[in-house]
Order: sequence, then structure tokens, then C-alpha cells
Amino acid sequence: VQHQLERIVRRMGLNVIFIKFIMGISRLVFLILWLNHLGGCIWYMFVTHESEGSDTGKSWTTDITAEHELKQGWSDLPSSYWYLQGLYWSVTAMFSGASWRPPTNSAETLLSLAFVIFGMLFGSSLISSVAEMLLDFQLAQRDRSQKMSNLALFLRQH
Repeated sequence: VQHQLERIVRRMGLNVIFIKFIMGISRLVFLILWLNHLGGCIWYMFVTHESEGSDTGKSWTTDITAEHELKQGWSDLPSSYWYLQGLYWSVTAMFSGASWRPPTNSAETLLSLAFVIFGMLFGSSLISSVAEMLLDFQLAQRDRSQKMSNLALFLRQH
């Protein structure tokens, strides 16, 4: 399949090396979005399925309910609000190691710690992957340039 796609790209006059680089970056962006979506869903689950057994008597849900002066709890706000709050929490926890909403009990602390550690591991892998793709792109471009120079030299000599 890859060979057929490369042939189509060449027929269209596009640079295969550049297309591969763009596809690699696109895969990484999709992976980042997907992992943060999952993190947002986990946060949403924590907020909307608050257990009554909080060891501190507090939770993200009680804090948000108090902030917004909600009468019926989390259900007063639309699900999209909670999901976007979770997505924002996920992105900030994964990439900065800090969040705008600190944990208020042990379960939330464990979730936050696990997510920050995962974020550090994922972030370092992400940087490594991008560096590898950039090096591969540069080496492929250099190789292509060298081949074109050799071809031009050969054509001039013959």
C-alpha cells in the first residue's frame, strides 16, 4: 500500500519525503489529541461520578458546584462544559505538570500524579520522535540533493 501511495504522490509531482514528514507529524498531533481526549474523559468521570467517601470531604465536583453556585450539582451545567474543563485539565496536567484545578482528595491526587508522570514520559517520547523525524527528513533531503547533483554532473559530462 505504501509503495502505491508513493507512486501516486510522485505522479502528482509532490515530494514524497515531505509528505512522509507531514504524515508523521499528523500522526503525532492525532495521538496528542486522542490521549488528551482520554484524559478529559477520565476527569469527566471523576467529576460526574463523585464518590461520597472522599477522605477530605472535598472534591472537584464540590469546588466547581460552589464556584458556580449550582443548585442541583454538576448536572446544572451542560456535559460539553464538563468535557471541555476535563480536556483543559488533561492538556495542562500532561504538558506543564500543573493544573488550574489542584486535587482536593487522595483519589484526585493519585489521578493527577499518574497523569503528570504519564505526561512527562509521553512528552519526552514526543520530543524524541519529532527529533527523529526531523533528522530523517534532513538526511533524505540531503540524499536526494546529492543524487540530483550527481545526475546533473553526469548529464553535463555526457
